[in-house]
Amino acid sequence: MSSTRLPRAPLWPRRCIGVLLATVAVSAGTVAAANVPVAADAVSDAAAKPSIAAPSVSSASPDARSLGDPFYPTLGNGGYDVQQYDLDLRWHPPEAAHPEGWLRGEAHITIRATQALSGFSFDLTAANSDVQRVAIDGVLAGHHPDPFGRKLIVVPGNVLAAGDVAHVTVDWTAMPMAVNKLGEELPLTSVASQGATMQDLARGFLPDGDGGFFLAAQPNGAHTLFPSNDDPADKAPV
Repeated sequence: MSSTRLPRAPLWPRRCIGVLLATVAVSAGTVAAANVPVAADAVSDAAAKPSIAAPSVSSASPDARSLGDPFYPTLGNGGYDVQQYDLDLRWHPPEAAHPEGWLRGEAHITIRATQALSGFSFDLTAANSDVQRVAIDGVLAGHHPDPFGRKLIVVPGNVLAAGDVAHVTVDWTAMPMAVNKLGEELPLTSVASQGATMQDLARGFLPDGDGGFFLAAQPNGAHTLFPSNDDPADKAPV
């Protein structure tokens, strides 16, 4: 099945929060009735999950779902190293159905496998996003969220051998969402006892209050906006 490249609209001025950069293109769009918007021309979820062939390398295994960061143990993913992120983001301003706005994105992520991989994952919050399609080198791949809603699990049709470079494409939609910079297990509504305000602790994909948004990426906010290996141990240009 061929994929359709999202058209690029005129770009907004760039905003850099921390070390990650989000380039936003503004265009009109139609919002679906679901809680998280789904693009009308997106590949259906069923079509995006073809039957997956058995791995051809018996020693292959899924990646680790963490890089072992003591401060953010749920973030980061092993088994590969990200080489480059290329993000095409289209922002849909607030309206009645989605008062904080939403975006449609296409991410092109270049990774290099550091082991034989039968599957791998990106950090991406499921609560505010909907993934329509994942492809590896142009071939559709299976995908699903992990049980905790923090990872996008990708299942390739063929094993990636150690050293292989793969180009992963993810089409998704997302709405603004904040996480606690002290850890996702801590809700922002319980910060009063810590002597800090919600604004002090909120990180992630945030509305700016003026019809737009910004990304507070450091230290743990990038994965609320786009699929990533969201740990400083795996730095890559955006």
